[in-house]
Amino acid sequence: MQSLGIYIILSVIFLTSFALDITGFVERVPPKNRINGISFRHPDFPSGSGFITDTNSNPIFKSEENIDAFREFHRNIIENHINNNDHENSRNSFYQVGNVRYFLNGVFDMYRSYSLNYGYIKDNNNLAKIFESKEYKSLFSLSNVDISNLSSITVRNPSVSTWRAITNITVDDKMRELLAYVELDFKAQTYGEAISNRNMYVRLSLNYITSGINNVSNVSIPRSYKNAIGWLKDNNYAQDIEITPDMISMIKIYKRDKYRSKGMPSDSNKILDITDKEQFAIILDTYETKMYTEEPYEGRIIFEPDSTHELDEIAIYYSEETLPLFINKELLQ
Repeated sequence: MQSLGIYIILSVIFLTSFALDITGFVERVPPKNRINGISFRHPDFPSGSGFITDTNSNPIFKSEENIDAFREFHRNIIENHINNNDHENSRNSFYQVGNVRYFLNGVFDMYRSYSLNYGYIKDNNNLAKIFESKEYKSLFSLSNVDISNLSSITVRNPSVSTWRAITNITVDDKMRELLAYVELDFKAQTYGEAISNRNMYVRLSLNYITSGINNVSNVSIPRSYKNAIGWLKDNNYAQDIEITPDMISMIKIYKRDKYRSKGMPSDSNKILDITDKEQFAIILDTYETKMYTEEPYEGRIIFEPDSTHELDEIAIYYSEETLPLFINKELLQ
């Protein structure tokens, strides 16, 4: 009984010290010379990162540059007590960078999980270094996926759930040409382009067979992928998937008050009606698909009544930083 009592006391002391971090175990970054590699869940990329989304989601980073960058990223989280209650720059959409694992020399690895807001992730130089590194681009390369038995590529417009916004590519040479351009664009993509909330151009579904089993891998094509988009246009696939200004009747833009529920203001003077086709084109190229500020600019793309595309309207968003210059903010206050 005495031994059991001592064991219980020691256990309580250990658990209490862990909870209060008396040992510094929770709030510490492991020394570099003990790290063999780091695995972590990267931020969600709203507009599409360009890599295949259902493979290699938690690779192990081993390069010295990426280990240094991630240790600095981790140290900054700890030193600044950053957590999911922070509303940096009024951004309130959170992207969990969780399931961090340090592969360490010795018996035990180190695991951590953090929930960070979009503002912190968006502007983080260390995450940018990792995303833009040769190691990252290699780990998420299309070449890592066996698509030797690729049967087709389905091209979809993700902004539209109905209508004719789907096309299929089945010619082998054309499929491989397109994927070569996707890979080229992914290699050149910056972190800022990947983390942007700007609406993506299309989503590709790669349909292939492996060991007699049908597989589908999805690849997002952001609007920054000029080579891939150019190829789709040059080969006449864009006409089946694009929303064009001539389809639009009007675009309404308004400022959302954080104390008001969703929807357009009752005061029509606080709603800007846009009817210019050139401005339609700018909005189609730049609008965002997620609301990540407490007081965003919201809008509705309203389409011409036309049975050929079956569209009604699309919800759009902007932040203070991304609102097109031709929109007068003062009129929306």
